[in-house]
Amino acid sequence: MRWKIRESFKIFAPGSSLRKRVAYSLAIVRLILVPVIFLAVYYLFVMGRIVDRIVNVDAPAAKLAEQASIEILEARRAARNYVLFQDPEDLRLILRLRRRYRQRTLPSAESPRTSARQAKKPCN
Repeated sequence: MRWKIRESFKIFAPGSSLRKRVAYSLAIVRLILVPVIFLAVYYLFVMGRIVDRIVNVDAPAAKLAEQASIEILEARRAARNYVLFQDPEDLRLILRLRRRYRQRTLPSAESPRTSARQAKKPCN
């Protein structure tokens, strides 16, 4: 009785020695693994750059946004307390928070009203 080999189980490199067939299979494995390993290392470096950007740029921006949000909430609380209790200390707190917020958000220390007045003055 003769054994029949299926098409999918045909021997790669028929007639070659076992040593050559093993060498061929190792070469194929290397051809597949080398690009995969290089891509993995490349993407690790890319992810490192992304993490550096997040740490150096986005995290400080998020911290500043959180501080601004906290100050705005404090000002709202002080305004609500001033309306309810008419306490001048709350009014001073509102004005101090407003001044600090403007100093942080405006590029210069001057208020927008004074810069608008200076822009309206004619130059002679």
